[in-house]
Amino acid sequence: MAWPSGVFYFLLLVWNAFYIPKDLRKYHGAEHKVFSFRGVKAMYNARKIKQAKITNRYCSTNLVVVYFSSIILLTLLLLFFYSLDEALAIASYGSLVLAPIVNTQLNRQGMKFVREVVLKISYYLQEKITTAEPDAFHIRTAIRSYRRLALKEFPSELREQEKPKKEEKKMAIVDITIIPIGTDGPSVSEYVAEIHKVLETYAEKYTISLLR
Repeated sequence: MAWPSGVFYFLLLVWNAFYIPKDLRKYHGAEHKVFSFRGVKAMYNARKIKQAKITNRYCSTNLVVVYFSSIILLTLLLLFFYSLDEALAIASYGSLVLAPIVNTQLNRQGMKFVREVVLKISYYLQEKITTAEPDAFHIRTAIRSYRRLALKEFPSELREQEKPKKEEKKMAIVDITIIPIGTDGPSVSEYVAEIHKVLETYAEKYTISLLR
């Protein structure tokens, strides 16, 4: 018994979506590493960039996963009303509209479960099929490409972030309050004068020590 033509059509779609030459997979991996790296995307950080994650949360592989998942789910539903060939055809064209809509809604709070499933599958595909560990040449090419884009779109990513300045220490100010207790009158001028002389003595000593 021959397989329905719709099955071959579906397999051809899968082949076209996931067959990527090795060199292109290396460029794809280098692109992911550049975007994953948190520091300045520059040649002097090439070694660190090469150690960054090869998976990317916002990779287009997410859309591919949503698209083929939509085809499978819609086909299963349409089998109640159409033949397999017809169900696959309708689901394939319908998913061209449905998949982009679902993909743009993945970051909504109510889509958390769907997002986690899609990302789990997407990360696996990124690691095993759509990317490959890049060589130094691919990393350098990805850095140059990123910098050209960043010059126009987000130039702040091309320079080191300034570290916050440490709080400067301030000199304390002493406030002296004199309250007369056990004196013959309310006047405290003579006591203030004596204290003022003592403070001047310390001030003179402190100034001299600083000059030395």
